Amino acid sequence: MNSQKTNLSFSVQKSLLKTLSPLIDETTWGEADEIAQTNFTTRRGRPLQLNISAWHQMLMRGTKEYPMHKHPFTLLQVRVTDEESQQLWHPMWLIVLGTRRNELTIMDCYLSYRQRFDMEHSLRFSKQRLLMNSFQTPDVEHEENWLQLTQLAYIQLWAARNLVQALPRPKRKILSQKNSSFCNT
Repeated sequence: MNSQKTNLSFSVQKSLLKTLSPLIDETTWGEADEIAQTNFTTRRGRPLQLNISAWHQMLMRGTKEYPMHKHPFTLLQVRVTDEESQQLWHPMWLIVLGTRRNELTIMDCYLSYRQRFDMEHSLRFSKQRLLMNSFQTPDVEHEENWLQLTQLAYIQLWAARNLVQALPRPKRKILSQKNSSFCNT
């Protein structure tokens, strides 16, 4: 069974490399239609440069079930470099689909992608702590009301975040008192 897993993962990796090989080989890229650059500083104060290259009106080979050749898209490549122009990570590739994709700048597309983390964390918190997905009903209206209620609770918690102080749980309070008395001696 273990050899089957290995063969399966190898075949998946092989097919993935075959699919991505045109993106890996820089000679297949062609000239970018649009390039955007900006500088930003990390939370720790490290200056970095963001380079975004875009290729518009790209087409992908499709199948009968998924006719991707009928849906043009914009392909973005995002690179981050440091002060010495050394690339920090592998380039990130994004695809922008839709009929109104030309209305967005490539910087807007990148910033929208970055905002997805905020949405994912809020949904995870809402499901785990506010029981957003635990209400079960056959009535769609009741379910929509429950979702709105959990989102209102999330907004209330977010708005009150600066009004509360960090209160450790009783076990942690005892441990922190022991550690502080241990360090003072």
